[in-house]
Amino acid sequence: MQTIVSNDLMLLRESLTREFAKPHQMSPLAEDWILVGNRDTGRWVQKHLTDALGGLANTRFLTVAQALSELSRNNNETALSSALFWSVAT
Repeated sequence: MQTIVSNDLMLLRESLTREFAKPHQMSPLAEDWILVGNRDTGRWVQKHLTDALGGLANTRFLTVAQALSELSRNNNETALSSALFWSVAT
């Protein structure tokens, strides 16, 4: 597992492009996971990686909740899907 953390989407895109351009250390059919803050960010990164690399296969863009669900082998989406709550100071 490798961690790339940044708030700059261009830096993330460049780092991921360099990483995916390298030969895969495991099986070329092994699935790669990329954790993103939300689905829209995942789609943006996916589009730019596909454009930069000429294609992208066996790569999943997951939110943190989706990754936790996959890792815990608990596929009950209702357990992790919740409404957003904001505290309001009065």
